[in-house]
Amino acid sequence: MKFSTAALLTALMLASSVSAFAQTQSTVIYNELAFAQTDGFYGSSAGATTPGSTGSADELYFLATAFGYNMTINFTDANGNTIATLFGDAGDPNAAYSGDSFELDGVASGDPAIGTPCAAGDEVACVLATGTSQDLSSVFSSLDGDNGFFGGGSLDVTIDTSDVSAADTPEPSSLLLLATGLFCGAIVVRSRARAGHGDSVSAT
Repeated sequence: MKFSTAALLTALMLASSVSAFAQTQSTVIYNELAFAQTDGFYGSSAGATTPGSTGSADELYFLATAFGYNMTINFTDANGNTIATLFGDAGDPNAAYSGDSFELDGVASGDPAIGTPCAAGDEVACVLATGTSQDLSSVFSSLDGDNGFFGGGSLDVTIDTSDVSAADTPEPSSLLLLATGLFCGAIVVRSRARAGHGDSVSAT
C-alpha cells in the first residue's frame, strides 16, 4: 500500500513539474535589422535580416566614408542596454580606410556588446531604438570629425524592437519540483527492488 501511494505521489509530482517546465518554454524571435546607405564614394547599398536570424545571419556589412575615423553606434532599449550595434573597422579589404568598413550586429549575433549598458564617448554614440527607420546622418557626422558622408550621403537604420524577445527559462520552483519528483521516483524504485529481493530470499 505504501509503495502504491508513494508511486502515485511521485507520478503526480513528475507530471506537474514536467507540465510547469513545458509551459515556460517559448519560441525565440530576434529583432530584424535593415539599413540603406549612400555616399559619393562607395555609392548606395542596402540590406536586411530575416526574423529569427542568429549568429552571422544576424549581421549586416557595408562600406561608408568615415574619413579614417573609427566609430561605434549602439542602439539601446529604454533602459540604456544595447540591443544592436553598428561599428567601423569591420575588416572589409575593399575599404579605402579601415574605418569605412561597417558591421551591424543584432541581438542574436553573439556580439559581446549586446545586453550591456551603452556608455557614450568620443568614438561611441548611444541611440534609442525607435523600431522604425532612423536617420543616422547627424550621429555619424558627430563621430567622424563633422565630415559626414562624402558627397552628402546618408545612412538609415531600422531595428525592429517589436520582435526582440528572450527565451523563457523554467522557474526555480518548477525545476525544484522536477528534481523532487525524480528523487522520490528513485527512492520508490529502490524500495521496490529491495522488497522484491527480500521476497525472493524468503521464498527459498
